[in-house]
Parts: sequence; C-alpha cells; structure tokens
Amino acid sequence: MGARAPRAAHSVYGPIDGASFPAPLPPREAGACANGDRRYLWTDAFAVLALATIADNLDGAPPGSPLGEPARFRCAAGALVNAVHAGLGAPRSPAAADAMRADPRSPTGHVGLRIGKVSSAPRTDVGMALDGQYFHYLDKWLLALVRAGRADDAAAIAKAAFPPFFDAGPHGDGRGGGVRWKLSADASAPLGLAHARATDDTLGARIVLGLVEHHRSRAAPSLRAELALLDAALRGYVPRATDDPLGWGLQAFFDGFVRGQPRARALAALAPRALDARHFALPFRLYGALLGARVALMRPAGAPLARAADVERLMDAGLERERRAAAADGQEHTSINRVMLAACCIATPGAFAPRDGEPLVEF
Repeated sequence: MGARAPRAAHSVYGPIDGASFPAPLPPREAGACANGDRRYLWTDAFAVLALATIADNLDGAPPGSPLGEPARFRCAAGALVNAVHAGLGAPRSPAAADAMRADPRSPTGHVGLRIGKVSSAPRTDVGMALDGQYFHYLDKWLLALVRAGRADDAAAIAKAAFPPFFDAGPHGDGRGGGVRWKLSADASAPLGLAHARATDDTLGARIVLGLVEHHRSRAAPSLRAELALLDAALRGYVPRATDDPLGWGLQAFFDGFVRGQPRARALAALAPRALDARHFALPFRLYGALLGARVALMRPAGAPLARAADVERLMDAGLERERRAAAADGQEHTSINRVMLAACCIATPGAFAPRDGEPLVEF
C-alpha cells in the first residue's frame, strides 16, 4: 500500500488530523448543502471505505508505521461519515422545493441520502442531471458504514429508505418487483419509475442489506422482512456481465458476495474490453474496473478475472495521470478520480469482499 492511498485521499479532503477535515468537495463536483458544505455520496462512500481499509491494514502492521496508528484513520472515517449525514442527509436548503421526507428513526432525521448533484429540481429526472437519491450510491454508503463500524446507522438508514425504493410487485410480496434506481430528494418516485423489476440494484440491495443485518446490534432495526422481499424479487434473476469499465468493476467485487461467483467466466471474457487504457477519458470509471480486478486477484479462492501484470500497468498509468492532473486547474471529476484511485491502491478482500462468517447470497 505504501503512502499512495493516503496521499490521494489527503489531496481531496486535506490532512486527516487537520481541523478542517474533511474539506468540502469542489463546486463543480458537488452541490451546496444547507450547512455550507459540499458532499457527493459516491465519492465520500469510497473515501470512507479507503480510510477504514487503511485502518484495518494498519491493525496487522508492525508497530512504528510511518502512517501512524489505525485510530487516526478510523477517526477520519467517522468524521467524514458525520459530515455526509449532516450535509446529504438533510435538504439542500430550507425551501419547500428542496424538502426531504422526515424520519426521526434515521440517524439523519430524513429518509435516505441525497446524491449531491450540483443541479436540482423538486422532481428529479430519470437520468443523471439532477439531484435526488440513487440506490447504487446508497448501497455503497451502507457498505461503507458497515466497514467503518457504523452498522447500526446503516440498519436505520436502510429501514427508512427501503420502502420508497422498493416496488413490491403486483402481489405485494416482492415477486415481479425490484429496486427503483432513482428517487427524488423527497423519496418520491419520478415519472416513469413508478414500477421496477429485478436488476443489479436489487442484487446489490440483497448483498448489502444482508451484510448490514449480519453486523447490526440487537438494538438496531431488523432487516429480515426486507431481505425476504428481495429474495422473492430475485427469484429467476440471472446476473449478466457488462464491458462498461465501472459496471464491470462493481460486478466483479459484488460477484464475490454471491455463492459460486456466477458471473466470473463472463467477466473474465470481457476483461480486456473493460480494462482498456481508452477509458482514461473518464478515469474514475476505469479505476472502478481496476478495483474489481484487484479484489478478484486477492480472493483466496477462484480464478482471477484479469492478469495481474495488466492491472498493475494500468494502475501505474493512473497514478502518473493523477500526479499530473493534481497540478492542473479545470479538470472534471478530479476528486472522484483520486478517491477511486485511492480505493484501488488499498483494495483488500477484507474491505470489498466477504469476511469470515459474512453471508453469501444464494440463487
């Protein structure tokens, strides 16, 4: 790991011991929150995962590491969690048009967490331009909370957010239903997303809510009923593989949570297209592919999805690219690029793959 991952994270959020940590994200990358902060749920989720993983790695390191004690990084992960809940777990302004649905059971006081987009409207679009809530961001945040030791917070957030995100199907028992991929900030479904069917968002929900249920304390709400609905929705679902680099990477590390890793062969066949230098046009998407490939290489069982030499070559190219970009102005997605690269640098099975005793999804 060395110092590559901490340096990448520090360049985005500032020194983890500093009074201003975590620094707001740039205005072009995150919308303003009511408290004056700027947060973006995807970027911050992977930053929490990176910080928690560095702490876990330091637990097993010899004393005297130049990075210091693991508690430094756990404290930083907790500070970032609190900043996200204060900023994205609340309406972006006091205006009625920006309202979120209140829920006192959630640690944020509201249902779900906003994306953090720069542009917003009372009703979100069904694309990617406007703020609202993405489930594929929320599940990464729930995973980050589990790895940061905040599983009870994850359980409360999931309990509040699941009903609006989930379409229970024509019979109300989950069959023929699934997870809506996007909601408005107030947790209402935008026009065109009234109904949903099983997709990878539904599978991601089953994986992550299963982890949350496994790690929550008895004081936190149970998610057993939600898991039963997701199991019903996933009956007959066949996971497919994509060559989109970010999608490929996410499928690669989530596949490790499914017994038998049903997508492994298809993902390996698509690896040369997903792990291609042409994807540096949008670096964070390629870094997602590298993350999935590195996690697969570190699994104790199962065939790797890509050659280690190819992965390391692209990692080195990414580190050089971000070194150059760090000194340049006007680069789009600079924060998300560096945070995703940091996650790649410290990717270990303990962070992005099942730990001993954690449940696997059965099809």
